[in-house]
Amino acid sequence: MRRLFTAAKVHKLDRIAVGYLVAVWVVVQAGSIALPAFEAPPWAMKLLIAGAVVGLPLTLLIVWFWRIGAEPDEAEDNAPHPTWGRTEVLLAGLLAFVLVTGAIEFAFFFSPRHIGSHPSTNESLASIAVLPFANLSGDPTKRYFSDGIADQLISELSKTPALRVASRTSSFAVAQKNMDVKTLGKALNVKTVLEGSVREEGGRVRIAAQLVSASDGFEVWSNTYDRNLTDILSLQDEIARSITGALTQKLVGQKLAQVPHPQPRQIDPEAYRDYLQAQFFLAQRSEDSINRSIELLTKVTERAPDFADGYATMANAHATLAFNFDQQTHIAPALYAVKQALALDSNNITALAAHSTTSMLM
Repeated sequence: MRRLFTAAKVHKLDRIAVGYLVAVWVVVQAGSIALPAFEAPPWAMKLLIAGAVVGLPLTLLIVWFWRIGAEPDEAEDNAPHPTWGRTEVLLAGLLAFVLVTGAIEFAFFFSPRHIGSHPSTNESLASIAVLPFANLSGDPTKRYFSDGIADQLISELSKTPALRVASRTSSFAVAQKNMDVKTLGKALNVKTVLEGSVREEGGRVRIAAQLVSASDGFEVWSNTYDRNLTDILSLQDEIARSITGALTQKLVGQKLAQVPHPQPRQIDPEAYRDYLQAQFFLAQRSEDSINRSIELLTKVTERAPDFADGYATMANAHATLAFNFDQQTHIAPALYAVKQALALDSNNITALAAHSTTSMLM
């Protein structure tokens, strides 16, 4: 083995390897900028990296047997020696193993079957980001209502296991950067984007929603809904199911299974407004805003005692105070709210998350 390292040093393989790695790093960095700019397919970057990895042992093999960069040694060159010594055979065997293994992995990874079954095809096509809905109510203070509708749609869509939904934090933050749909889709790693508007007046609400493909910017689905505010829960469920249906038909090509959950009921309009405003304050994550959220949610659960999301959000608010602000007195109220929410909806994700948070503090 010592002889092998000595021979490698004589042939300057260490310097050549370092130079090769530096050159490859430059090429890969340039490719990461140039390929997206020219809208190259996703496999182009992978092909570049795979070629660079396989090229290292091939380059060293060529340098070894062509003696490129070797130190001149007249005594060694004039002396008779076998063309294929033990060192050469060992090195050739190691490099051949690397090349064969790399070629097999390369062929498997880029085979049509593997590419067709990769998560970036059918499965990842069922991905969506919900942007903040525009507030068309004419009152800037009602922004909580339009944001809340978008937030609730995120929750509804998340109930479909086969559908990847970007988080509220990510989608709302990216939406503020005024990106076009293609750039936004790449930033959030989603294939579709839902945008829309909300107009709430008196006891009625009008919601317009458009589902847009992030790859080409074309509309996949759109609809407008005009309902009484008492039917808002059923309306949100209807919109979510329409969106998953559109994704099924246009993009995925297979049925998206949904987790069964209780049929939405009617809700008192004032209770629902308080609920959306509580969500708005809770998202700010300050101690004062969370306490304001809990005050509103207390009114919500009194007006709508069969509204599972009201108890679940209250549990989340108490758990956040207990976990983020070390207020242990909020653990018991959080667990009580969790119990109430799960009694109404055993699959409520918000309640289950709050239960996990409070369990860690006990």
